[in-house]
Amino acid sequence: MSNAVHSTESHSLEDKELAGLPTPRKVVLLVFLCLAQFLDTFANSSLFAAIPPISVQLGISNSDSVWLIRAAAIAAFSLAAGFVRTQVPLIILRALMGVGAALTVPSALYLIIHLFPIPAQQAKAVSLFAASAALGNVSGFFVWEARLAEDMAAIPPSLWQVRNFAVLAASATLPFMWWGAVQLLFSWIWQNVYGWTPIIAALHFLPLGLLGFPMNLLSSLLQQKFPLKWVIFFGQFVAIAGSLLLPFGDSPQHYWRFVFPGFCLGTSGITIAFTTVNIAIFAATPPEKAGVVGSIFNCFLQLGCAAGTAIITSIQTSVDASHGGPTVWTGRAAGLWFLFGLLAIETLCIMVFMHNTMPPTGHTSQEKEKRADMPDVAD
Repeated sequence: MSNAVHSTESHSLEDKELAGLPTPRKVVLLVFLCLAQFLDTFANSSLFAAIPPISVQLGISNSDSVWLIRAAAIAAFSLAAGFVRTQVPLIILRALMGVGAALTVPSALYLIIHLFPIPAQQAKAVSLFAASAALGNVSGFFVWEARLAEDMAAIPPSLWQVRNFAVLAASATLPFMWWGAVQLLFSWIWQNVYGWTPIIAALHFLPLGLLGFPMNLLSSLLQQKFPLKWVIFFGQFVAIAGSLLLPFGDSPQHYWRFVFPGFCLGTSGITIAFTTVNIAIFAATPPEKAGVVGSIFNCFLQLGCAAGTAIITSIQTSVDASHGGPTVWTGRAAGLWFLFGLLAIETLCIMVFMHNTMPPTGHTSQEKEKRADMPDVAD
């Protein structure tokens, strides 16, 4: 019993020592912990892209190649794995790398929690740690994808050189992010602070869904009359106007004045932009890449929703911690202003970086009809 008490006291003393470290030392430690997390996920994600050529060169079957993924990174084992030329040692080294990751990640989180005991600082530190994992995951995949042959890459590198593809893929991160963040930021305060029932809250969200069908029709008409770049720009500009109103919806009395028109304008603009980006990204890329392009488009949609809502709610909770807690509107307003700024930046990117090379869809179909009506000329 005394040993247990002594152990608990020693742990509490260590925790207090971690919390009492000077801020510069805490920051340096956090940087190294984030770097370790980055390298761990970088090694993992790069392996996914490298598995096809590794399997071919080492003669590893598809069923056995799964074992390469069952682990994740200690520098020595990772370095040794780079020089291995046979199947079994490579799998063993990957397993050891997984053991290393299993040891480092929980330890790193323990240190972060006790280095930053204040909730606001702790939330930011954990968010940075998680962001370094996401950055390593994406970086590792794309770095190795660029080194692979075109036919072996999950995302052919040549796609990123296609005009307008990158800016359109980036635009795909916004729609689900906007809808997800808006519902997250409003639903909790409506029910837990204003006392609205789930049914009443759902009724107030109706504009987000009801305007979808008519805006799809409007989007189709606009696409037939105007170049796709300007249809996307128009949709995002309308969404900006709606998003500008939402931070002022700080009470039930302001729903009809700010939130309702914000929802109507925002969801209308986002729907127009979303449907047009969907068409434009396929129009900009080769038809034989349609399957890959569709997968990338949907990945960016989901990535935007997951990463965007996580960032926005993190901003909200950080502001809430120093401005009265979650029952106060200030944190949600900060999240909505961030969403407004992000939308404005994306709209500016469409304006500046998207080439106006996609004519209205109506013009394209008319050109095809004219070509079909023209008589064949013998050589």
